[in-house]
Amino acid sequence: MLEKKNTAFLFPAFVLGFPNEEKQLIETLTGELTDFYKQAETVSGFNFRNNNAVNKENTDVELYSQLQSYVFSCALSEILKNHSMEACLAAGYSMGIYAALYHTGSVDFSTGLNLIVQAYNHIRLSCQGPRCGMASIIGLEKKDIEHIISTCLLNVEIINNNGFHSFVISGNAADIAETVKLCRYEGAIHTRIIPVSVAYHSYHLKEAAANFGKMLPAMNIKAANTGLISIINQRVFSSREEILLELQQNLCSKINWMATMQVMLEKGITTFVECGTGETLYKIGKFIEGNFKIFTFKSLYKLIKS
Repeated sequence: MLEKKNTAFLFPAFVLGFPNEEKQLIETLTGELTDFYKQAETVSGFNFRNNNAVNKENTDVELYSQLQSYVFSCALSEILKNHSMEACLAAGYSMGIYAALYHTGSVDFSTGLNLIVQAYNHIRLSCQGPRCGMASIIGLEKKDIEHIISTCLLNVEIINNNGFHSFVISGNAADIAETVKLCRYEGAIHTRIIPVSVAYHSYHLKEAAANFGKMLPAMNIKAANTGLISIINQRVFSSREEILLELQQNLCSKINWMATMQVMLEKGITTFVECGTGETLYKIGKFIEGNFKIFTFKSLYKLIKS
């Protein structure tokens, strides 16, 4: 159904909800999901089988979200393997890197869980100052957003290019809100405050990244069986040393999803599979030029069952 030589698997970052319909569809295709949930619950103490188990006002909802996304993506990874669907490249969007590493054989499921928890704990220990956050801005050019940030002396960075007119900003929460307000005034067609309290992919997490990096060599991390593409500098990597470096830098380095997709297209990729709930990467893909198709889980499910 999919040709390995021109297929890449994409692993999204967060999931703030878990639609029951998608959960039921997954359960018809793999028995791994229940076991994955049990392991995740043992590590974290969360009840993943109850979508209302986490108080949305609790900052730990971010950890819950990352682990929930990881469980879902790993289950989809098993579905792909069980149906002999292969790809020549894998890419993790932000915190999707952990599921990408699981799929490529670099980490086992429990190691991936522990990496997410360890990274989160280091982030929390280092984020003791003013509240931070993130937002997406669509409809302005990069130079316009940069002009707003520099002119108003806002403690904000553009940390991701999703498209020529689609960006993610990260930084001080109050300044994020002010940037969003000014971007709307300047003509942004869509803005959204991302429900996180951490300035991911920014200098705010340099200390957390350094401390996280110190513990990585002791983790059970191996070379990957499939090439991974960096969302930081778009290089293809697979060795253990490269993976350790990517994991550390992923917390505090700016990323560029558009450039990552463009490099994969240049390498002949024409089919992408979004290994996660919802359609986040599918929607982002609409801002990227090229002749390609992105399968979401629901469209993949129809393909498998046809």
